[in-house]
Amino acid sequence: MESCSSSAENSPAKTGLETPINLTAPTGCPPPLVWSEVLNNFRENSETFEAGSGQLKVTGAIFGQGEPLYFLNGWSGDADLFCLTAWLLREQFRCVILNYPQQARSLQSLSESTIAAAEELGDASINLFGTGFGSCIALQTALQFPSHVQRLILQSPLIRFELSKLEQLVGRACTLLPSSVRRAPFRRQLALANHRLWFPPIDQQRCHFLSENMMSTPLSVVAQRFLMLHRFDLASRLAEVKCPTLIINSEGDPQRSKDAGDTLNSGIQGSQHEVISNSGQVPFVTHPHRLANLIKPFVFGVPQPF
Repeated sequence: MESCSSSAENSPAKTGLETPINLTAPTGCPPPLVWSEVLNNFRENSETFEAGSGQLKVTGAIFGQGEPLYFLNGWSGDADLFCLTAWLLREQFRCVILNYPQQARSLQSLSESTIAAAEELGDASINLFGTGFGSCIALQTALQFPSHVQRLILQSPLIRFELSKLEQLVGRACTLLPSSVRRAPFRRQLALANHRLWFPPIDQQRCHFLSENMMSTPLSVVAQRFLMLHRFDLASRLAEVKCPTLIINSEGDPQRSKDAGDTLNSGIQGSQHEVISNSGQVPFVTHPHRLANLIKPFVFGVPQPF
């Protein structure tokens, strides 16, 4: 459950109302989300898709109806990570959650596959949300395909990334390993250290869900994405971003993401910068109500009721 007091068209899509979920909340709090029930609802009622062809074929899930809102994930994990946020947005947004093609070798190819998927799904322009690694793809897409990106939302963003020679060496070695991320040394401990603090204390099973989902991605794929960002630096091109842009940081973001948020806000004319207190790097899992309350007014211009 998410506690308010915790520190913690174009294609036939479904709204997610076919399997009702009984939610109640104390006065003044948003309805609590029982994450496992919402996840089951999302899996039952979302529409899966494949778009593109060959090695850059994109898969994903569509949930809800309304404005097209495309989600780009971080280093690892899949569409299930966005089920809570998509469930809250389902009546105003057609949430299209992309799973990256594992054979991609550059941000440019991921941007191209994102737009190819949008066109195949009938969306000439989209609202684009990217988190972490996905924020790099989202920013690249806005620069590479400006007429296709209507609005840009960058959460826990990155703007510069350079690897040391040792990091490059380790990254290349990891691309040869067949195992999933869960078999990487200390991966579980690192995931818990980075994220557990920001989960509602009464709902630690949701933290376990996040950890298991993120660790299901092949280690070689995560390493390849890591290497993609070597010498990534779009700071000098921020003035070219012309679409409305929302930058979202959280209290628990690493300093690199916080610095990137400041750089993006000063470099993109008319951008909006918000900080979610008492939240970490995955508010779409830990605090979906608060994230949805930022997305809705940004896209529609006025606060939207749940």
